[in-house]
Amino acid sequence: MSNHIAIATINGIQTIRLQRPDKMNALTNDMYQQMADALKNSNRQSDIKVNMISGEKGCFTAGNDIKDFLAYAETGNLADGVIDFLTSLGTLDKPLILAIDGPAIGIGTTMAFHADLVYATSNALFQTPFLDLGLIPEAASSYLMPKSIGYVRAYEMLALGEPFPAEKALNAGIINAIVDSDQLDEHVQKVALRLAKKPIQAMLTTKRLMRGDREKIMQVMEVETEIFARQLRSEEAKSAFAAFLNKSAKS
Repeated sequence: MSNHIAIATINGIQTIRLQRPDKMNALTNDMYQQMADALKNSNRQSDIKVNMISGEKGCFTAGNDIKDFLAYAETGNLADGVIDFLTSLGTLDKPLILAIDGPAIGIGTTMAFHADLVYATSNALFQTPFLDLGLIPEAASSYLMPKSIGYVRAYEMLALGEPFPAEKALNAGIINAIVDSDQLDEHVQKVALRLAKKPIQAMLTTKRLMRGDREKIMQVMEVETEIFARQLRSEEAKSAFAAFLNKSAKS
């Protein structure tokens, strides 16, 4: 079990905090698995009303650990923890709130389209550099992102890999509000507590109605995952990973 994820439930709010600041909260398979288990557990536990995910102050997540990507490329498959986490996002019954400070790269951005509320600081930066790594979108983002922010903005983010600073993300409808860094946790806790006090069945039904066809989301996610794994084995992906690691070593 990873010691880079802290999980606590207080007042009906399950908080999942990413704690790997030395690697900008880059996600390993063990970290994915812990988050997946926590989200799946929230569906079963009546004392959990709301889920919240945040990172260490100054960074949400740099996305998937590149070294893990290289390992997946060797095996030809994504690890179980990654798949479980993606599935848990698509099948989550309880509300999910994100508190984002600093970079939210890759899955850090795509999970926002599964969240019900997203609050960010002015330092937040959303980016999905999948194509730059020879990969394709994941977490059903090829379906959810155009549906949420429109095709041209989604293409700008997913294909161009264009970064969206907080103001641009707010205007695009990716986040609800920009909050001062020193007030982010308190603000999100207050919002989560408001939700936790709502009648639970009415709240769950409202989310289910607003989210729409869950089967469609899971179908897209399954197709993406299959193609993603195939791309991981491609020469262009291996070349892109090598270039990234070489650049990181020099910086």
